[in-house]
Amino acid sequence: FVVGGSYSTSIVIINPDPARTADVTVFLTGLNGGPLETNLNRAPGSMPSSTVTLTIPPLGSRTVNGSEPAASPLKVGTARLRSNARLSAYAIVRGAGPQLTVYPSMRARNLIFDVRRVQANGVSTGVAILNVSSEPAIVTLRLHDTSGQEIMKAERTLAPGEQVSRFVHELFTELQAADFAGTVTLRSTTQVAGAGLLFD
Repeated sequence: FVVGGSYSTSIVIINPDPARTADVTVFLTGLNGGPLETNLNRAPGSMPSSTVTLTIPPLGSRTVNGSEPAASPLKVGTARLRSNARLSAYAIVRGAGPQLTVYPSMRARNLIFDVRRVQANGVSTGVAILNVSSEPAIVTLRLHDTSGQEIMKAERTLAPGEQVSRFVHELFTELQAADFAGTVTLRSTTQVAGAGLLFD
């Protein structure tokens, strides 16, 4: 979730259930683990908030828009959804540069992401990882080519509540001057939330 510095974020939330109404609360958390307060679906000048509640009818959708005045400093964090029903959701980050689509995150010890890097047109996949447990997470990342062969490996430790967001060529520095298509697999000693982010 990114706002300020000419950036804004929209979270599109869909209730796929044909019969059940979804009661949803969106929580925003900064990188320091505290609430991230911003303008959420409110008129400019209103009081900032780190939460917003929504009611989404069956097969309906709602959009949460987060924004700050253009000259405001950058705020970066995570958005978490709590609901009484299953949801589908994605985020769109807009700014002065390319548009970013953020695909839904999952909580698990093992995750896999499709990744791409094309230097010529600026396409690059980012990976965001958040330690949602109360224990340190030792995270092992493995880069695989399109045939599934492991070609690189990286490891790092995340403190409880710590988040890391990097482009694939930042996680694996050998890709700084290379194009690539393949997958990244993640294995952690505790549960983490992970999401893929495609810049195009």
